[in-house]
Amino acid sequence: MPYKSYFKRRKFGNTPKQYGGSIYHSTLEANYAAYLDMMKKASNPRDRVVKWERQVKTPMYVNGVHICDWFCDFRVWFADGRSEYHEVKGLESPKYKLKAKLFSALYPKETLVIIKARDMKNLLS
Repeated sequence: MPYKSYFKRRKFGNTPKQYGGSIYHSTLEANYAAYLDMMKKASNPRDRVVKWERQVKTPMYVNGVHICDWFCDFRVWFADGRSEYHEVKGLESPKYKLKAKLFSALYPKETLVIIKARDMKNLLS
């Protein structure tokens, strides 16, 4: 996709933003990526981010049938050994809510953290 056309407004009114050499779907996602990078310097192992990946593909199978793939915004690994899936949301669509419930049902041992737009202000202040 040409660079300029990628920066047009998207569904839900999101404006893509570039950070760290990557283009994110929204300003919220790019700001959260910056926050995760900042958390690599945290002193508390529970808060310190060791690494993170973006747009993590998670296949959803029910009874051996592929239902869909879910692309979670971030998968985050912490210094205390745990990992979590982080989803940054300005608006929660019905489709997203269904996929989040399906993810939780299919992967009950995984932790899904929803970061809402209003919570981002507290994280970055």
